[in-house]
Amino acid sequence: MSAPKGVMLCRPSEVVLDLLDRLPPGPFAKEDGHLIVDALGNRIT
Repeated sequence: MSAPKGVMLCRPSEVVLDLLDRLPPGPFAKEDGHLIVDALGNRIT
């Protein structure tokens, strides 16, 4: 992924959220179905 903060290969994949200026609209899940952003747009750790 490329973003204003740089480019990074992210493992685990949710680390990509640190590069974004704002979180994607929720709910948002990883490729395995694990929820990482809830329906209110809050990051789940």
